[in-house]
Amino acid sequence: EGKGWERREKLWRERCNKGNIDESFRVCFDCNFEDQMTWKEVNSLSLQLRYAYAMNRKSPMPLHVHVTGVKSGCDTRKHLEKID
Repeated sequence: EGKGWERREKLWRERCNKGNIDESFRVCFDCNFEDQMTWKEVNSLSLQLRYAYAMNRKSPMPLHVHVTGVKSGCDTRKHLEKID
């Protein structure tokens, strides 16, 4: 296997230490209202979560990001689990 994941994980940990992540902002995405959303809205939410996660990973000052209300078998979770 390649070493890309290890290299990215090391860089992420360095950024977290450098950016003092324990004192940074905390962001929480509440996905508990999925049953009131259309399929298109759920798909859009999943894409936005993936984008926010990716941008946070690249940020020189990362934030604490929490996603709540993602139940086993829900559509949002199915979309997010497609990520390789």
